[in-house]
Amino acid sequence: AEDPESPAPQVAGVVVRGRAPRTAGILADIDARRKLGFVQLVDTTLMHRTGQLRSALSALAFVDIVTARGSASDWSVQFTRRGRPCTARVFIDGVETSWQVAQDLSPAAVLAAEVYRDPATIPAQYGGTSMTTECGAVLFWTRTTS
Repeated sequence: AEDPESPAPQVAGVVVRGRAPRTAGILADIDARRKLGFVQLVDTTLMHRTGQLRSALSALAFVDIVTARGSASDWSVQFTRRGRPCTARVFIDGVETSWQVAQDLSPAAVLAAEVYRDPATIPAQYGGTSMTTECGAVLFWTRTTS
């Protein structure tokens, strides 16, 4: 939980107190999950440089980018589970969505991206303990999160 009294950066010797930006809390949560070793973080520098979400995601060895027949722009992320492909669930700012929505996300708007290749590693709040979750997940966090 964020501390509404957390100090802001000092400016000219003055300390301003106020609510910490939500992005700071998101980044702290991501870092805590990273330290547990369950998540693979996407290189957002590569994403911003190339202007493509899928190129940054495909840089991870276990990620397969699958395009719909006849459409190079309609794609999703798949993993291999028990020798079979499965489509990863996708979330934007903590809300589950479709790959059709996610692929339209502007790379410049992405603050961070987390990839969970196995359902057992997905945090519970994103369905990690659900009996219906059979694949991994990709979580995108945007700069506009409020």
